[in-house]
Amino acid sequence: MYASIGAEEIIGFHALDRAVELLLRSVDEQPIPRVLWRLQYGQRAAQDTLQGITQQSSDISTLNERILTFPDPSLDLAFDESVLHRVKEVWQRIMGPDAEGFMQFDKREGVESEDYEDV
Repeated sequence: MYASIGAEEIIGFHALDRAVELLLRSVDEQPIPRVLWRLQYGQRAAQDTLQGITQQSSDISTLNERILTFPDPSLDLAFDESVLHRVKEVWQRIMGPDAEGFMQFDKREGVESEDYEDV
């Protein structure tokens, strides 16, 4: 079972423990099922991320001409597709104004054509 909550660690851990306990009691099994193993962790983010501010590609910063930095990643469970836009922006900065072929890969040997999709 995987559960998450947007709350401070102590409060969140307690709330999730209680939710799991209630769920297991609702199964109508005797003896009542119990958790055999548990892993808990907390994630930390920059204050802007915690406040729900979406970071745009302009948040890619240049420390010098050879170092580009990405903003903190989203803590959402779903994949944040804006990551791909940021990666493309950095790729274009590195490759120059005539950059072509972002995420275009050569077909691999041993892969059937119907199994292969161009990105």
